Amino acid sequence: MNGRWKLVGAGLAMALCLAVATTAGAYTNSNKTAGFIGGEESVGFGTYFDFEPTLGAIPEGIPANTLIGSYFAVYVQQNGLHGPSGGSISPAGGAVGAFVPWGLWFYPWQPADPHWRFANQFFMPTVATNSPVSGPQLLWDAPLAVIYANSSDVPWMNFSVYSAPYIGAPVGGAFGWTTNNGIGFTGWQFTWIEGADFDLKDMGPFSGLEWAPDFYYTHQINSLNIVTPFSGASAAAYMPGDSLVWGNVFSIPLGKLFRVGADINWATSTTAPTIGGSSVKNAGISMVSVGPVLQYSNGPFTVLAEMARDVHDVNTVAHNVFFVYAYYAYL
Repeated sequence: MNGRWKLVGAGLAMALCLAVATTAGAYTNSNKTAGFIGGEESVGFGTYFDFEPTLGAIPEGIPANTLIGSYFAVYVQQNGLHGPSGGSISPAGGAVGAFVPWGLWFYPWQPADPHWRFANQFFMPTVATNSPVSGPQLLWDAPLAVIYANSSDVPWMNFSVYSAPYIGAPVGGAFGWTTNNGIGFTGWQFTWIEGADFDLKDMGPFSGLEWAPDFYYTHQINSLNIVTPFSGASAAAYMPGDSLVWGNVFSIPLGKLFRVGADINWATSTTAPTIGGSSVKNAGISMVSVGPVLQYSNGPFTVLAEMARDVHDVNTVAHNVFFVYAYYAYL
């Protein structure tokens, strides 16, 4: 069995363990039934934000006290470390799996204008396999996420704009998913993420073709006292550079409840990382990943499987990544 099929098999095995809370009074948005819910591999380079699934364009008018819950599995197969020129400079074998509870809760107090919503967004990676650390790692929480959504004014496009400060509280061992994250960090993190999601429907000659692009910018607020690939074996005050991610999902319907398609994601540093206040030359990070996606959606319940393979890497470890998401929106 080759590495790719091992990756798929492990991801499917994880899917059997998925559990999603449900309750009466499920909220269903008719505009998004069987619509596409996207997932991102690396929203926020350098900020431990490799687990940040998005909902695509969040629909307007979501009722107060709505909780969109998700529980997902991820399996990552690491390949070689790629340097500033994009070529492999050292091996970086191994694989790791994790389970991640995730939620987006819309507060009881909401504006009368259906376009604006205020929410709390949270998730906690829990490393499960093939890692020197295990269990919960960082509890991420955005105490005040501000969302502007529009899903009614333009019939062929939904979009939402998202802005939130994030707090990363250490609740377990060290955790670093890519080389730019470093290894051995157990302190608090503070960052700010903002961006926009779009859902463009019925595009081109194919009825039902959707393009779901998203753009996210990450600003790191505090420096991290961690071991980095740029400082050797000694810990140093390291500030990851800001980053920009552009994700794309193209999909078509497969029957009434399924969608199938492909994702193409691009991420890059917009500012250089620093150590002790000095910029690190030739340390900018960029990556491109592509892969297939398959989604099942029935009312408020959605299951999404996504595979992403890096085809371009600079100053980071190349990855094969397999996600399985389960979403449920309820009151």
